[in-house]
Amino acid sequence: MRRLLGFLAVPVLLLGLTWLVAVIYLQQTGGEVTGQTLLNGFVIAPAVLIACWFGLKGLFSLLSHKPAATASAEPPAQPEAAPGPAAEPVLPALAILSAEISTAQSYHIDDLLAGLNDNAIRPALSDRFVDENGLPVMVALREDLDTESVSEFVSQWLLAAADTHPAKEDPDRAHRMLALLDAPVGASLDLLASLPAQTAQSSTAGAQAGKRPLLIKIFAERGWEDLVEAWLRKQFAALDGINPGFVRGDPERPELQHDALRVSGAFSSELARIPAASMMMLVACDSHGTDAVIERAGYDGKLFSAGNQNGMIPGEAAAAVVIAPADRVPEGLDVIAELQPAAWGRRQKAVDAGGRTDVELMTRLTTSLLEKNSLTADAIGAFVSDCDQRSAWNAEAASLISSMLPGLDPVADHLSLGRALGHTGAAASTLALACAAACVRETNQPGLVASLTDPLQRSLALLRPLQAST
Repeated sequence: MRRLLGFLAVPVLLLGLTWLVAVIYLQQTGGEVTGQTLLNGFVIAPAVLIACWFGLKGLFSLLSHKPAATASAEPPAQPEAAPGPAAEPVLPALAILSAEISTAQSYHIDDLLAGLNDNAIRPALSDRFVDENGLPVMVALREDLDTESVSEFVSQWLLAAADTHPAKEDPDRAHRMLALLDAPVGASLDLLASLPAQTAQSSTAGAQAGKRPLLIKIFAERGWEDLVEAWLRKQFAALDGINPGFVRGDPERPELQHDALRVSGAFSSELARIPAASMMMLVACDSHGTDAVIERAGYDGKLFSAGNQNGMIPGEAAAAVVIAPADRVPEGLDVIAELQPAAWGRRQKAVDAGGRTDVELMTRLTTSLLEKNSLTADAIGAFVSDCDQRSAWNAEAASLISSMLPGLDPVADHLSLGRALGHTGAAASTLALACAAACVRETNQPGLVASLTDPLQRSLALLRPLQAST
C-alpha cells in the first residue's frame, strides 16, 4: 500500500496543479467556456504532463541502470561464503577470595545469611528520626556504630576539601561511611598481606618488582569517591607486597559506576592485557542514616511511609570483595566461590511502568548464563538480589524465579537484601555479590546474583562452588 501511494503521489499532484491553473485561467479571461476548453484544460493538459513525468522517470531509470556484464563461456565462480558473526569470546571465570561486609545487622556475613534465611531481619521504626508529619521513620541503621577510629582522618580531610564538597554539608555521613568500611577493608587487608610476594622475574612493565598489582574500584555516591579513595590510600600505605591502583570512572560506560557485577565482567575481559598476577578489590560504602539525608528525602517526598510504599527506607552498608582470575589464584588461598562473567541489558520499559510485569530480559539473561555454564535450572540453589520492598521489583524477581528456577520458592528463597537492610545505595550491588558468594559456599550449589535497583538496567551473574567448575 505504501509503495502504491508513493507511485501515485506525483501524478495526483500534477493533476491537481493543472486543474487549479485551468480554473484560475478561466476566471481571469472571462471568455466563453466550451466543451473543447474544458477538454483541453481538464483532460488533455493533465494527461500530457503526467505522460511526460512517466517518460522522464523511465528515461532516468534507464540511464542510471548499469548494463549487465557480457556472459562468459565459462560458468561464473561460486562466491565465497559470507563470514558469519564473530564468535563471542569465552571470558575466564574469577575466584572470589574474600567477601567482607558491614551492615545495620551484622559485621559477619554468615550471621546475616542466617537472619535472611529466617526472615528475621527487617527495618524498624526509628526513635530518633521523624518525618515532616512528626511520625517516626522506618530505618535500618547500625545504632552502635563507632566512628571514633575515623574521626581524626575525616576532620583533617575536611579541612583540605573544597567548600562545595558534599561532606562539608554532612560530615556525619562521612564518619559513618568510613566507619562502616573499616571492618571489611581491615579483613581484606589481612588476606592481601598473606599473599606470597610477586617475584621480580614475573613483574611486568608498570608494576613494581616484588609487588602484586591490585586494581581497586570504589562504589560510592557521586562526589564521595575521593574521600573513600584518600582513606583507602592511607590503609594501603602500611601494606607491603601490594601495588594498588584505583579504577577511574569511564564517562562512556556510566553503568559500570554503580554495578559490581558489570565491573567484574569488565575485569575478566581485560585479563589478557594486564599483568598476570593482577587482582581486583571492589570497595563499596554508603549511609543514609544522617539528619541531612533523611530531611532531604522527606522534603523531596522520597521517604517510605504508609502513603508512599515505594519510598526509600534509609539504610547503610559497606562491603569489600577481593577477586582474582580463577586460573591464577595464589597458592594456599581458599576460594569462596567462582564468579562467571555477568550478563546484562536494559529493559524496554521501566519496571514500575504500568501494565503487566515484564521478565523477558531477565529470562533471556538467565537462559544465557545457564547455557554458557552447561547447567540446568534446577541446579540453582540460591537467588540473591539487592531488591527492596517495592512491589514492582519484587514481582519481577518472583516472576523470574517461578518461571525459570523450579527448585526455588519465589518468596522464601529470594534473599532480598534491600527488603531486609533498607536502601544501601552505592553499596547495594557489591553487598549482594558478597552475600551470594557466601551463600554458594554454604549450600555448595550454584547461585544467581542480580542487580535490580535501577528501574531499567539489569545485571545477572552466576556463581558456583570451586569443585563444581572443575
